[in-house]
Amino acid sequence: MELFIFIKKYPFLVLYTIFILGIYLIVRKGIDLEYEWLLILKDFEQSSEYRIYGVTSAFMPPLYPLFLILCKKAFSFTSNWKIVSCLFQASFFFCSVQYFYRSFIKSINGKSIVCVFAVVFFPPILFALCKISSFGFTVGIILLFFSQCYRIFVLDFKNVKEFTYLFLSVLCGLYLRYEFILLYAFVFLVLVFLRKINFYHFFFLIIFTWLLYLPWSIRNYEKIGTFTYSTSLNYNFAKGNNINFNIYSYYNFPYSPNNKEILYNNILYERLGNEKDIEEYLKGLNNSFITENPVFFVKLSLQKIAINFLQFFPDYPFLSKRYLAISYSILAVFIQCLFFFRIFKNIRNKINVDLSIMCLSVYFFFLFFYSIAPLPRYFLFFYPIFIMLMGPNIYQIFLKKIKGLN
Repeated sequence: MELFIFIKKYPFLVLYTIFILGIYLIVRKGIDLEYEWLLILKDFEQSSEYRIYGVTSAFMPPLYPLFLILCKKAFSFTSNWKIVSCLFQASFFFCSVQYFYRSFIKSINGKSIVCVFAVVFFPPILFALCKISSFGFTVGIILLFFSQCYRIFVLDFKNVKEFTYLFLSVLCGLYLRYEFILLYAFVFLVLVFLRKINFYHFFFLIIFTWLLYLPWSIRNYEKIGTFTYSTSLNYNFAKGNNINFNIYSYYNFPYSPNNKEILYNNILYERLGNEKDIEEYLKGLNNSFITENPVFFVKLSLQKIAINFLQFFPDYPFLSKRYLAISYSILAVFIQCLFFFRIFKNIRNKINVDLSIMCLSVYFFFLFFYSIAPLPRYFLFFYPIFIMLMGPNIYQIFLKKIKGLN
């Protein structure tokens, strides 16, 4: 009886305990670092600088590499520092998901608990959190940013606390993944369309965002010689736009048609020696591909958008068996169709119209932007927003199941 009262009083604490225990049970035997993280950590230990392949890097913003470096240094007394880092990023993810649903579902009730459960225990997300990856932080910051935009500009909760959370989510996002700057600009533009902010405020927010990542761009100009935010955009574009690209494959890399060879990262760094020259080379490769293959480029782009929608990646590590790849694809399409149905129903009934338009707009941003180099995990960035809109349907199904068992 006392246990039941405790669960009822602290449902999210109980859910978090089960969740973090599940993460620990999965990772307790150890975690392998991907090759790029091994290189970054090794180079930092030798030079105390963010480098890759021995070259000063801006391949990705520095927040996640810095997080790994700090975890390794702080927990160097144990060989389990990678497990600790996974538990930390999983905890951040859980708290972000909880805050997200508390922003849209006003009270702690069955609906909010079911929504949190449907996200944190969704198998692809659960296993993605058990890897050394920026995935957990990325999704968490997207949710915090989206929540704050809704609370401040739609619900009109304008106070120091709310703007501080918005500032922190913008700052962390900018130094985590390069696409955040485009996501921020896009969301602010949608808020202009919804008349929640005017163009004056829009330009202020854009300039403010630009000033936040300006120090990083200045550092890149001084260290690398190019005033850039990230050197990975041209690389990823080259991965997803070449005559050798396989739309069904998780494993794609830039390809040189002149030399007829795959341009792995180590080849680019060994031959060109610095990221400025790599940037210029890949940019030229991308421009040549579009100029010489305009029809194929359009066809390939449409195919990748379709693959993003279908989420069919038969060679992805977690979907290596064909029946798993097909099942996951069917589930992803079903979720998206249910999402569209909910959007249409909300707009038709004039319920949460602003929220529905925001969600739909951000969905199309994800669908089109991540067609540059499609990967199945990018779908998961948007998954919590799917669940947020479909929460009432999920909760009703859950109640019917419970009543059926009784």
